[in-house]
Amino acid sequence: MKKHHPKHHPLIVALLVLLAVAAVGALLFWQIVKGQGITPGRTGKPACNGVAVTAALEEQEEQTGAFHSIQLKTYGANVRLVPGQRFAIYHKYNTDVFDFQWQVEDGTLHVWEELTEKYSNKKGTIRMTGAWNLPQDIIEIHCPAEYLLRQIELENTVGDVEMQGCQASGLTVVLEDGDLTMQQCAAGQFTLDSEFGDAILVWNGRMAQKAAITMSSGDFHATGLQARDLAIESSYGDVWLQEGRVQTADIAMNSGSLTLQEMELTLDGQIRNDYGEVRFWGGSARGLSIGASSGDVMLLGQWKGALQVINEHGDVKIGALGQASDYGYTLTADAGSIQVGDQYFDPGEEGGTTASQRGGRSRIEAYSQNGDIRLAFLEAAALEEATASAAGSQGNARGL
Repeated sequence: MKKHHPKHHPLIVALLVLLAVAAVGALLFWQIVKGQGITPGRTGKPACNGVAVTAALEEQEEQTGAFHSIQLKTYGANVRLVPGQRFAIYHKYNTDVFDFQWQVEDGTLHVWEELTEKYSNKKGTIRMTGAWNLPQDIIEIHCPAEYLLRQIELENTVGDVEMQGCQASGLTVVLEDGDLTMQQCAAGQFTLDSEFGDAILVWNGRMAQKAAITMSSGDFHATGLQARDLAIESSYGDVWLQEGRVQTADIAMNSGSLTLQEMELTLDGQIRNDYGEVRFWGGSARGLSIGASSGDVMLLGQWKGALQVINEHGDVKIGALGQASDYGYTLTADAGSIQVGDQYFDPGEEGGTTASQRGGRSRIEAYSQNGDIRLAFLEAAALEEATASAAGSQGNARGL
C-alpha cells in the first residue's frame, strides 16, 4: 500500500540562502574591481582618475609575423581570436586613455595596454566613471586556421572574449567581468577562471588532458567537451554539459542547477550540489557518486559499476537501462515513499522506508532524508523516450 509522508522542505533556509547569494555577489564584485585597482564610479560624464576622458578612437590592423603563443592582458576591451590566412592584429582603441601595445618576442605575441600619462597616478590605480558612454575597445588577433598554438593566455578585466577555431596545447582564460564564447576550439590543457559572466563552449572533439573550470557568478554551458580529467567549481550559476565524453569528473556547485545530457563518464564521477537540481539524462557512467543538500536528483542512463546518491532535501528519481536482474540496489527514505517499478514499499516499524535487492552486475544505492525515491528499469526505447520528455519539459520524465 502506498503511503505518503509529509515533506519538510527548508523554506526559511532557502530564503536565507537567496539573501546570502545577493550579499556575497555584491561583496565579490567590490573585491574584484578593488583588487584589480579599478574603482567603479557613479554615473556621469566619462572620466578616469577624476580627469575628463576625450573620445579619441584609433583603428589599425598590423601584420605581426608568425607566433606560436599568445599572452594578452587588458582592462576593458572585447577580445576576439579569429582564424584566417595571416598572422595579424587589429585594434580599435580610445588612445586618450590607454596606449595600445604589442610585440612578438621569442615566438610569443604579447598584447597589453598602458595608461597614458594624462591619467596616471602614483598609486597606479584606475577609477573609471561613465565608461559605458564610451565606445567599447576591440582587439582582434588573427592566425591561420588549423594552426596549433603552444600556449594561449588571456586575462581581461572588463570585456568579452570570443574564440573561433582556436587550437592550443595550453589555453588559460581569466575573466573578471565578461562573457566567454568558444566555437570549435580545443586545448590539451584548458583552464577557465570567471568571476562575473557566462561561458558557452563548443568543443571540436579533441581530447583534453585536463579541463579546470571555476565560475563564481555565471552559467557554464559546454557541448562536445572531451577530457580525461574534468574539474568544475561553480558558486552561483547553472552548469550544463552535453554530448561529451569524460574519464574522471569532479563537479562542485554551491547554488545552481547541474544538467548532464548525453554525457559519458568512463571511469569515475563525483558530484556535489548544495542548492539546486542534479540531472543526468541519456548518458552513461561507470562509478558515479552524487551528494545533494536541497534539490531533486533525476538520473536517466546506463549505470555501470556503482551508483550512489545521497540527498538531504529532495526527491531521487533513477531510470536504469536494462532489466531489474542487472542491478542490485539499496534504497532508504527517512521521510518519504519508495517505488521500484510498479511496487511500493511501506515504512518499517521504526519509521523510514527501505527497499533492497542483491545480485546484478551493477549496484545502485540511494538515500533521501526528506523526499521520495523512484527506481525504474527501462529498455533502450523507453529510456530514450523518457530522456526526450525530461529534456523537453526540463525535468518531468515520462515513465518515471
